[in-house]
Amino acid sequence: MPKYKPYNYHQTTLVSVDLEKQLPLGSLEFAIHYLVDNEIDLIGLDSRYKNDDDRYSRNQEKQIDRLKRRAGKINKFLKENEPKINHRGQEIKSNITDNDSEKMVTSHGTIQGYNGQALVDDKFQIIIHAEAMGKGQDREHVLPMIDGAKENMKAIGLSEDYFKGKEFTADSNYHSTVNLKKCNDEELDAYIPDVNFRKRDVRFKNQNRYKPVKKKRKHFKLEDFTYDKETDSYTCPKGEKLTLRARHAKINTKVYRRYGVTEGACDVCRYRKCCLKTPTARRKYLEIDLGRPPEDLIGKMIAKIDTEKGKKRYERRLAIVEPVFANIKTQKRLDRFTLRGKFKVNVQWKLYCIIHNIEKIVNYGASFA
Repeated sequence: MPKYKPYNYHQTTLVSVDLEKQLPLGSLEFAIHYLVDNEIDLIGLDSRYKNDDDRYSRNQEKQIDRLKRRAGKINKFLKENEPKINHRGQEIKSNITDNDSEKMVTSHGTIQGYNGQALVDDKFQIIIHAEAMGKGQDREHVLPMIDGAKENMKAIGLSEDYFKGKEFTADSNYHSTVNLKKCNDEELDAYIPDVNFRKRDVRFKNQNRYKPVKKKRKHFKLEDFTYDKETDSYTCPKGEKLTLRARHAKINTKVYRRYGVTEGACDVCRYRKCCLKTPTARRKYLEIDLGRPPEDLIGKMIAKIDTEKGKKRYERRLAIVEPVFANIKTQKRLDRFTLRGKFKVNVQWKLYCIIHNIEKIVNYGASFA
């Protein structure tokens, strides 16, 4: 006898039922259903069988009205505003409440707000120019800050080339081709390190000695792939061939020679975890670093920061600008902007910077002003 799986009559699985499909065409049930819903006048029964709960209907109406108002507000916003585009040409998320602001990653998490910028001199820590930016990334902020500082210098009777030859320091968030080009055009002696400058500094070689060592999964390196000079291709440990895909692929100002396998070659490979960077990667690519172009500003700045002079100049930044932000945030209690809109936030930020400068004048005397 066959041994069937016993059926559990106490199971709690619910099966969805479409009542419309339970009424076949031509049946008596279908006819009654149609007549009651479409042809019979049931007004006389409403007063006798009134069992609606008005509270629920009113709540539903309120919710529907709220959704309509929100939809109308969004449609009005989309008609009056253009899409926000980032530096890569991609559309980013807009904000209906304050579209001048932007999402920013901070030590307190991701917030919607503004980025207060200040250009400070190294002698008296006077704020030369201040502005609130609606962008969290500092990769383009050197341009408006330098231009604003030049306007301020011109307003007090100094020449526009006042900053020519002056030293300029900024943290690694400002390390970008756009900012470095601006410093080069203004002939500034700039010191802006990249994010990996401490990894190359021998003084920080033991900075991770107290951190727990994480077990890293072994990944294949370039040495694990065999290069064939005649065909200009590589062979992976499994035996798949990586052919040339791009002679000069530019990634973050570096130039690479890229090789890749055919599509589907890595789908059932047993070395996927050791070969691909992410579990969702479709195929394996090899990027051979060809270095940077000789005229590349990024490469020149990295070499400049790695010199002994560059290290000493950049160390001064912490003592110049960080106390200014600490004074405004801690002593003046501006730990967040309390207004909306770039114009209002910019006014608030500049007012606090003016108070900081007035305090410097009071401390150093009238002759300083």
